[in-house]
Amino acid sequence: MTNFDYNEYYKILGSRVDRVMDDYLPREDVFPEVLAEILRYSVFAGGKRLRPSLLLATVEAFGQNSEPLLPAAAALEFMHTYSLIHDDLPAMDNDDYRRGKLTSHKKFGEAAAILAGDGLMSLAFHALADSEIRPDLLVKMIKELADASGIRGMVAGQMADMYYENKEVNSETLDFIHQYKTAAMIVAPLRMGAISCLASEDTLAALTEFGVALGLAFQVMDDLLDVIGDQEQLGKRPGVDVRKGKATYPALYGVEASHKMVDQQTARAISALEQAKELRSPEYLSGIAQLLAERNR
Repeated sequence: MTNFDYNEYYKILGSRVDRVMDDYLPREDVFPEVLAEILRYSVFAGGKRLRPSLLLATVEAFGQNSEPLLPAAAALEFMHTYSLIHDDLPAMDNDDYRRGKLTSHKKFGEAAAILAGDGLMSLAFHALADSEIRPDLLVKMIKELADASGIRGMVAGQMADMYYENKEVNSETLDFIHQYKTAAMIVAPLRMGAISCLASEDTLAALTEFGVALGLAFQVMDDLLDVIGDQEQLGKRPGVDVRKGKATYPALYGVEASHKMVDQQTARAISALEQAKELRSPEYLSGIAQLLAERNR
């Protein structure tokens, strides 16, 4: 698509999701006020809105109206934010800062952070259920989100990540960790959007391949940004190795090889879209993939 501004498109998608999330979250004058405060602090603390944007972009790539799927998009960001709140807790990664701000448990306390994460996980399914699509398709989308965020996806990856902390890992283990911890929740919005558009199994398979590759490229780039110290983008304190003991791609392969891996996985993702024959505008998705690969270059 000539002269199409993918960066602006991505920003517009994110702003649409923010408006819907604002409607779902409680106001700060609703008792107990601290619950609304921590939920809003956590959800609106910044972030790329990648997962909800991928869902909306997928629907639009099929040439369909994404407006009825905005609650589902909000659901994805609620689920993602819950995972970040819990991931930062002392029992997990024990991070004091995220996106340049105090993590939720550092600002509000551990108990409040745990409850906020629990609340966002529940709110995710509430919002998803509000999507204006056929009930049979909605059930399939609910299952996709449950699998991607639970023991068949993100939870399994997080468990493996914790288990192998301060241990040597091989490439297969590292790929497992991030295919489940990161890529699963990137594949989910693609499949959810495609399901809502009555996609064929072949197209679903192609979008799954796209999502797995995109998820790995995204994770490798995040690892690289940690190494090169882009504190603003990653929200980490300067001079603090927040991933000490964690398995990362630069640690296993080196920085140069990891940069090549980002390019290879991005190319793999874009190539997979060629098999998604039902997409009318695959460039909506390939453009986002290219944007992510070019972070901090």
